[in-house]
Amino acid sequence: LGRLKSIVGTLILVVLGISVIAVFVSGLVFIQYMQLLISRNAYETRTLIRIGYHPKDIIKKFFYYFTKIFGIVACLGLFFFFLFKYFLDDIFESGGIYIDTGITFGSLGALLLAYILFILAIYFTSNKGIYKEY
Repeated sequence: LGRLKSIVGTLILVVLGISVIAVFVSGLVFIQYMQLLISRNAYETRTLIRIGYHPKDIIKKFFYYFTKIFGIVACLGLFFFFLFKYFLDDIFESGGIYIDTGITFGSLGALLLAYILFILAIYFTSNKGIYKEY
C-alpha cells in the first residue's frame, strides 16, 4: 500500500506538471489570438482613432472582452475540476486508497494568480497593439 501511494503521488506530480504547462500554453494562445485580432482589425482601429475615439476606450473594449472570455473559461475549468475530483475521490476510496482530497487556499490562489497574470498580459498587449496604430 505504501508503494502504491508513492506511485500515485508521483503520478499526481507528473499530471500537475503537465497541467501547469497546459495552462501556460493556453494563456499564450489567448494572447496570440488577441494580437491577431488587433492586427487583423488595424484598419478599423485607425479609423476609430481618426473619428475621435480615444485609444484607451478601444483598449477597454479589448480588455473587457478577453477578461470575460478568460473568466468564463476559468469558471468552466473550475467546475469540471470539481466534477472530476468528486468522481476520482470515489474511485480512489473504493480501491482503498485514501489521499488528502481537500481543496486548499493555495490551489485557489494559484488560479487567482494565473487570472491576474493573464489580465496584466491582456492589458499590456492591447496597450502596445492599439498605441502602435495611434
